[in-house]
Amino acid sequence: MPNLTNSLLVCLSVLTLGADLTISDTEFLATITTNAGIGRPPASSSFSSISVPTPSPLSLVRASNRTSASETNIVVQVGTHAYLPCNVQRLHGKPVSWVRVRDGHILTVDQTTFIADQRFQSIYADEQERWSLQIKYVQEHDMGLYECQVSTEPKMSARVYLKIVVPKTELIGDHNRFVKAGSKVALHCIVRGSIEPPSYIIWFKGNSQIAEGNSRGWYMEIDNEIFGNSSDRQNTIGSLIIPSVSKRDSGNYTCSPSNSAPVTVDLHVLNGEYSASAIMSSATVNCINCLYLGLLLALLKHLT
Repeated sequence: MPNLTNSLLVCLSVLTLGADLTISDTEFLATITTNAGIGRPPASSSFSSISVPTPSPLSLVRASNRTSASETNIVVQVGTHAYLPCNVQRLHGKPVSWVRVRDGHILTVDQTTFIADQRFQSIYADEQERWSLQIKYVQEHDMGLYECQVSTEPKMSARVYLKIVVPKTELIGDHNRFVKAGSKVALHCIVRGSIEPPSYIIWFKGNSQIAEGNSRGWYMEIDNEIFGNSSDRQNTIGSLIIPSVSKRDSGNYTCSPSNSAPVTVDLHVLNGEYSASAIMSSATVNCINCLYLGLLLALLKHLT
């Protein structure tokens, strides 16, 4: 009898959720009836002991038909976990569903998940009497509208817009660095637009990670106290310092933050009189010679 009761309850909830959901009624019911516990989880359920972060609350508005409150915006950084809140009190066992608006896909009904992506999970916080949709390790394609739907009469719903922030790594200075042997070199990269700073910044020479405080005295620095244009964004600078470079230090150096794509700089160490300025002067002379040669050829072609 409990299974039959649960099945009847879910049948009613599907009808009240409306016909705009993309999953078929047959598939929906066949899946649900194999899972007991639709509605608010029992006190013994593990969901009641989960602590969920408290984002800004949603205000659900009652109306004669399904009514959406104003959208709530949730901003998270790519790679972190997102919690989309649906504040619903006095459910009296009514199912709560989460739907991805862009394709109408049912993600969850109570604690039952209807998507193969295991990053999605509906969590109930008993002390707050609230359902939240958890999305683990969010990616850029997760950005968009999500709707919380409550099978009440009259129906209630609320939308949450999930915005994904993607930090960007840039080099400070040229992608090609020319330095004189024996000089001190500092390579810098900057991670822009983070909500949370990178937990680490690793430097590589080629494919080999550079160890902190190696035998040659190389060291790394991280400065997180650099804020961007917005109060909730910040920039982080990572630096690799080489006290005295030698010819063998020439090569590719990569700055690899924990929360952003890596960037690479080519370091060219020059011996003796072959300084960076000498190379630039030589390049300038070559360009001038090429220009004169081009003009001469054009003149000869015109005369003939």
